[in-house]
Amino acid sequence: IKQKGKLTDEQIEGRIQTREIAQKFLRMTDICRSILMDGLVSDFHNLFNVNYVDLDLATVLERILEVINEPGQQLHTTFQRKIYKDSLQKCVDLYVKCILSSNLRGANGEIEMENIVATINEDIDDFKGAFSMVSIRNFDECIKVCHDLIEFFEATPAFFAMHISLFKRAYPELININFIKMVIAMRADFTKEDRKEALDVSKDTLKSLSKKKHNSPEPKSRDRAMSNSELNLSERLASVDGDRNRSQGTVPDNKLQFGAGNDEPKTATIRLEDFLASVPKKMTPA
Repeated sequence: IKQKGKLTDEQIEGRIQTREIAQKFLRMTDICRSILMDGLVSDFHNLFNVNYVDLDLATVLERILEVINEPGQQLHTTFQRKIYKDSLQKCVDLYVKCILSSNLRGANGEIEMENIVATINEDIDDFKGAFSMVSIRNFDECIKVCHDLIEFFEATPAFFAMHISLFKRAYPELININFIKMVIAMRADFTKEDRKEALDVSKDTLKSLSKKKHNSPEPKSRDRAMSNSELNLSERLASVDGDRNRSQGTVPDNKLQFGAGNDEPKTATIRLEDFLASVPKKMTPA
């Protein structure tokens, strides 16, 4: 750095310290956003705790936006976008869990799969209208699982294995043979042979996935470590204490105390010029 930039030792040290401050600031914003999200989404679960056929998604999203709009409007635009994207992601996850844990056939078994697929497509439009502030790219990323679910519900028997594997890994407790039998029974377009093939493929796939799970070695503790966004409140606050201890010289520079373990946190590589350019000249008052 000294040779290429023709900088003095003091200038080099100053730039390194500024970069470290910028990295700590970025970590702090992630922690703050995660803590805020914990408070906002704590009641989201109850809104989706119904049978899917009785879910009024438009009303649910209306209530959710009432919760996040007030604090969201007090945040800087960049922070706002992240909060709305995180909220959308959480809503979609709860929405899919609601579908996978419901009796989709209705009380009398009169509902067919094409009705469910049509409703999911309408719900995607509701999500898009409610979260219009989320960029198209981020929205498509969050909502992709809904399109995957539609593909599963419309799949031919030969492709059941692929979709079961996908959703079994994402929602292991909700994908079981009873749910799959319900999906097959709702397919009015299936012949008797189609139903038998789909059921046989499903049983083989679930058996294979179960066998792989039992034969897989126990993951290492580092692999089981949760990401920063999944840490609970006390662990995230512990990471802040780690930064404070480091600044006070109580923690070696190369071992920042992070969460409950001693793993070094991953920090983004950023340029000082980009960081300074991203700092708003005028923040919205809290």
